[in-house]
Amino acid sequence: MDDERNSSSASAGSRFVADAPGAAADGDDAVNPATEALKRVGAHVKELKEYAGYYLAAKSDGFKSSMTSLAIYAALGVLAAIAGVAIIAMACVLFLRGLAGGLGSLLGNYWLGELVVGLLVLGGIGAGTWLFLKRMFNKSKQRTVAKYEERKRRQREQFGHNITDRVTEASVGK
Repeated sequence: MDDERNSSSASAGSRFVADAPGAAADGDDAVNPATEALKRVGAHVKELKEYAGYYLAAKSDGFKSSMTSLAIYAALGVLAAIAGVAIIAMACVLFLRGLAGGLGSLLGNYWLGELVVGLLVLGGIGAGTWLFLKRMFNKSKQRTVAKYEERKRRQREQFGHNITDRVTEASVGK
């Protein structure tokens, strides 16, 4: 009877293994579903790595392409700026030559017209530069004075006196 139970339980056990999904029909070559799932996960991880590498390569190539375009546009911008400055300089030269020629014909000597126009242009540049620097330094001085006056005002509000008051007190007390 024990033999019958062992054989029936063995046949029942092999019947359940054989009925398991992915299991071989003869029971000896039974495949573990967990092992198969792990193999599939490994394959999916390899696939995911490949897709991630593809994504990063595409992003890298896009960045390189953007930087190349930026460099090309920057070079074109520099060339356009040089051309613009050259055109403006040439226009100024033509204008001043025409002005000098007209003045020279009025004065009777071409060189005298060039001399007068040259002096006027240089004088105008000098005067403009002097006025610009004077205004810039005055504004800077005014901002600095206002900054320290505001600081002294806050000191007076916070402490009841400011640094000027303390210096005056110290010099009177000596």
